[in-house]
Amino acid sequence: LFRVVFFLAEPNQQECPENSDFKVVDLFWLFLVGLGAFVEILTTLVGYAINLGFATWLLFAKKGEVGT
Repeated sequence: LFRVVFFLAEPNQQECPENSDFKVVDLFWLFLVGLGAFVEILTTLVGYAINLGFATWLLFAKKGEVGT
């Protein structure tokens, strides 16, 4: 899987044996991008859940079913 990603990311450095350290750098940046996307998706879902919970709390508080 990583060879396919490296081949798609750096096709010109795949055949160079002296640039073997670039694979570690690519793996590091791939990890950072994946972590950033995961954190962004997680915070978006948490924000949606908080907004949904707050909206339902306001809705039920308007009806008087939830005691503050």
